[in-house]
Amino acid sequence: MEKVQVETQNFSIFPIMPLRSLRLQANHFQTVEASDSWTLYYVDSGSAEIGCIHRVHHLTQSQGFVLQPGQSHHLLTFPDSSASIVQIDFHAVGREMLLLRNKRLLFDLKARKLLREIVDEAEQYRQQTAAEREPLPYTADRGDQYASQHYIQLLAEQLIIQLKRGYYVQVKEAVAHNDTTDAPTYWEQNIQRNRRYATLDHDAVTSPRNLEPTAQPETSNRQLFNRLVQYLKDRVYSSISLDELVAEFHFSKTHLSQTFKSHSGQTILTYYNILKVEEAKRLILDTDMNFSQISNALNFSSLHYFSRLFKKYTSMSPSEYQNSIMQ
Repeated sequence: MEKVQVETQNFSIFPIMPLRSLRLQANHFQTVEASDSWTLYYVDSGSAEIGCIHRVHHLTQSQGFVLQPGQSHHLLTFPDSSASIVQIDFHAVGREMLLLRNKRLLFDLKARKLLREIVDEAEQYRQQTAAEREPLPYTADRGDQYASQHYIQLLAEQLIIQLKRGYYVQVKEAVAHNDTTDAPTYWEQNIQRNRRYATLDHDAVTSPRNLEPTAQPETSNRQLFNRLVQYLKDRVYSSISLDELVAEFHFSKTHLSQTFKSHSGQTILTYYNILKVEEAKRLILDTDMNFSQISNALNFSSLHYFSRLFKKYTSMSPSEYQNSIMQ
């Protein structure tokens, strides 16, 4: 029998310690010089713009962006939005990173858990080592002394694989909506508009003459609905109002509400609350967060309101739901 040789590709990620946690105030702008390492940015809260020679992306919570070596770029926040960002610099062996470069990435629950574990392990590493210790070496197999670095390396490789899988899911969803991931998205189409709003009077921006459906004549009702849905999903950990949607989409409240109701059978607020409850269910199942922490993370006004809304859409209190999962 003829032997078949299978070509294997080596894939390794070598994070450079320490990790960086950036807290950018509103109306912040900085340029970042090109380096010889890959850079992963993850927005932990708020929103920020990351721009390079290829594209400009507006990232919100649970979204990230990967820059390849040799790319200078900038970080920007708008006057009404600060941001907390995790930055991981690393060297990579293999071609796995090429798919993810210069793309906005959505961190699903698994990716966020992996990133959280990387951050926790990196903090333990920082506490265990002297401040002047050299960055993480490229070879981790050097005995117990480098056990922590090796573990971070393995977690980082799992994270990249998970982001790659998540990217394929985004591609499939885009194809299902007759769209492509490289086509201008809602955020790309509105970056310049957001910049312009930063210098305009709020009343002028939201005046009735600017709120007619003709402000975006090329956007069909179906496309508008899809963008509304994505906008709500991206902000499940925040809060929204109809006034905010009016300012972002340049349509009147009536047009937005009617369009959403006609395509989903639900009001915008009902759909948004269901998204929050579904995320709360996942957090109860897959994290160690208590109900108060979950309520705060999802930006509910109070624990009582969170519990009342949870029971409204699940017919169970949070504790009842937790017990039913454990059985």
